[in-house]
Amino acid sequence: MGVWNAVQSVEFYFAQERSLAPAPTVLDESIGGLSTSNDRVLSGDTPVLRQNGPPPLVSALRASAEQNVASFHFPGHNRGRAAPASLTRLIGTRPYLHDLPELPELDNLFCPQGPILEAQTEAAKLFGSSHTWFLVGGTTCGIQAAIMATCSPGEFLILPRNSHISAISAMVLSGAVPKYIVPDYQNDWDIAGGVTPLQVIQMKMRHCSESGTFYFP
Repeated sequence: MGVWNAVQSVEFYFAQERSLAPAPTVLDESIGGLSTSNDRVLSGDTPVLRQNGPPPLVSALRASAEQNVASFHFPGHNRGRAAPASLTRLIGTRPYLHDLPELPELDNLFCPQGPILEAQTEAAKLFGSSHTWFLVGGTTCGIQAAIMATCSPGEFLILPRNSHISAISAMVLSGAVPKYIVPDYQNDWDIAGGVTPLQVIQMKMRHCSESGTFYFP
């Protein structure tokens, strides 16, 4: 299940890259190498990734699923052969073919050296980041890991006031100090909206005289 969850995330982002045309850039304000364009934060050195064919992990999953082998590993549905009949009548057996664990040919999530490493490298290029690590088990552990790996005690973190509780717990664990931004409130829907890049830039400028390092996810 872990490999498949990671594949879904990567495939979604690569599909977005293939389907979305680049938007025109309009610089509203900039600070610290960041600018805003169409209400997004852009980095001046963010690369554009051109993906030809399926992502690496998808290709590895496909090749493994096509093997005519006997499976003695989890999950127990055995590539669909032992899946409950009530489900196979509904969705067939094909969805089970790619529900595979970390087999040797599918790499190791904890120490990737094959298709997972290649997929993470390609994802990092797409995101414009130096490194990308896939995670499973929900986003909570990813948010906590990102904040705790980035923020030291006393450093500031700019984040929405309605942030997920995982961000709050990560600040408690890391000792980071929050600088909250109140998101726009959508009266028509009676829900809180998002935080705009301009709000982040304004927050940074308002507190630029304070000592400490600012981070904003």
